[in-house]
Parts: sequence; structure tokens; C-alpha cells
Amino acid sequence: GQTPLRTKQPHPPEVAAFNPGHLARSKWIIKCLAPTLKRCDTAGRHLTRQSLERRKRWSKSVFTNRDRTLIIAEIGNNHEGDMGAAREMVDRAAETGVDVVKFQTFITEKFTSPVDPARIARLKQFQLSFDDFAELAERARAKGLMFFSTPLDLESARFLATIVDAIKIASGDNTFWPLIECCADSGKPMIISTGISGQDEIQEAVSRVNGRWAAGNIAG
Repeated sequence: GQTPLRTKQPHPPEVAAFNPGHLARSKWIIKCLAPTLKRCDTAGRHLTRQSLERRKRWSKSVFTNRDRTLIIAEIGNNHEGDMGAAREMVDRAAETGVDVVKFQTFITEKFTSPVDPARIARLKQFQLSFDDFAELAERARAKGLMFFSTPLDLESARFLATIVDAIKIASGDNTFWPLIECCADSGKPMIISTGISGQDEIQEAVSRVNGRWAAGNIAG
């Protein structure tokens, strides 16, 4: 299974997500979801023309439109560092008719303590390169999907700003102000997991993002 990089918290109520898991498990999920999600045909072929057209119309409004739920396929690190598995997960997520695929992007040495070499070695097995993520983003868009990822370090955040449709902040980082401000400076839409944060912490995060957007003349 997926080795968690942070303690996972429930998704905010406005975001629906499912986790494809390993490929064998994702095939089972696809089989169950396909009859319900009308955008996928019974043979499991690629996205319909309508969903590709829908992709062209996406904008920041998808995050403020409360009449529609954004469906996110949480791939995370379930690829376990295998680019072939990552590609197939994108493809199979697209077959279900979801709106978004989401990954986690990190440089192990940038957010893991050097005093734990065993953990560093384990996490490096899950690490994909920036070039890999650029390819996955292009693959997702070719199939009519938006591409999100969660950066776990500042260098990854700066890179993701060049390829993603939105940036997700993990609940474990929702008071990591340098990361939040770096992502806000990109001007990309942001999703910040609240986890077990109190109202004051949540308001602080919102205020910092709004402040950076105002300073950069970025429309929120």
C-alpha cells in the first residue's frame, strides 16, 4: 500500500475523492464505478468528446461553483516510484470520468531528517522526477483531466507552479507558512487541507494567501 508521507486527514466536504490504490485494486474500482459514471463507455475506452470539451472550459470557477462537485482521483504515491504504474493510473482514472488526478511531489532530502537514513531510502523509492511529473501532467490533459499535486518542499512547489492546474497543501503543512506563501505567489488555485486545525490557524492560512495574492495583484 501507500506509505503515508503525512498523517492523512479527511478531505474537505466540498471536494470528493477516491484513491485508486494499486493497479489491481484500481481495476476493481473502475469496474464498480463505470456503470454509474456515464462518461465511461462499457468497453473502457478513452474519454468522450464532451469531456474533452469540458476540459477546455475549466477555470478557477470550478472551485467556487457550489452547484457541482469536483471529483478527484487521489493517486498520491500509489505508483510506488514506478512511472509505468503512474501512467496507467492516470489512464484508468480518466476512464471513470473523474475531473482531476492528484499526486504528491517531493524531494526526499528536502523534507526528511538526515538522522533517519532508513526512512530516506524508503521514501526515495516513491519519488518521481520533475520530468516525470511534467509528462504525467501532459498525459492527464490529453485525456481531458486537470492535474493537481501536493508539494512537500519549496523546490517542488516552485516546479509545480509551472505545470499544475491547482496546488494542494497537505494538512500536515497547513501552518508551514513559507510553503503556503510560495504556492500563493504562483497565482494557482489552492486547496488547503484543514485537518485538525483550529479556526485561528485556518484563518491565518487564508489571510496569508489573500495577502500574497493582493500584493501580487492576483485575482482570487
